[in-house]
Amino acid sequence: MPREELHGDEDLIVLLNDLIQLDRDAVEGYTIAINTMRNHGHREALAAFRHDHSRHIEALGALVRARGGVPARVSHIGGPLGGAIQALGSASASDVSVLRAFRAIERQALDRYRDSASDAHPDDVRPILRQHANDEEVHYRWFVSWVDELVDEPRVSDVPLAHASVITRERESSPYRLDTDRREPLA
Repeated sequence: MPREELHGDEDLIVLLNDLIQLDRDAVEGYTIAINTMRNHGHREALAAFRHDHSRHIEALGALVRARGGVPARVSHIGGPLGGAIQALGSASASDVSVLRAFRAIERQALDRYRDSASDAHPDDVRPILRQHANDEEVHYRWFVSWVDELVDEPRVSDVPLAHASVITRERESSPYRLDTDRREPLA
């Protein structure tokens, strides 16, 4: 393999492993949130989203292995999302505070996947990154639909992520339906 091609693969492996770590963060965060969430409908939606992130880890790991790399086995938990994810396990975290925190977390994941999907990548990588970006958009839209419907509460964009544990009213059911709430692809 020519050195230039190897360097390109190394850069791609670094990107893919970074996304794997991001998805591992999400899986850990969703596990904490599912155990904290009181609303059964919300727990179901979060479990579906966690499954999507697990699927992302597997698909990205296969791409890394195909290039001779080793998939990342640890998360970024010590990184930028770590404090927010760990705070979700707080006994005082309400369902709404968890939803608000995850709206911000999913926005970051959506932005990262969109940025990655927009770059020039090999033919086996590009469609996977686009599909993962589409999944992240579905997740983000679900959180937006819930948080935006709350009344008399500060918007998550007005509340720093570290202070997003505002106790608020809870709704009884989840509008997310696994079989009907998938969105059209981004591109």
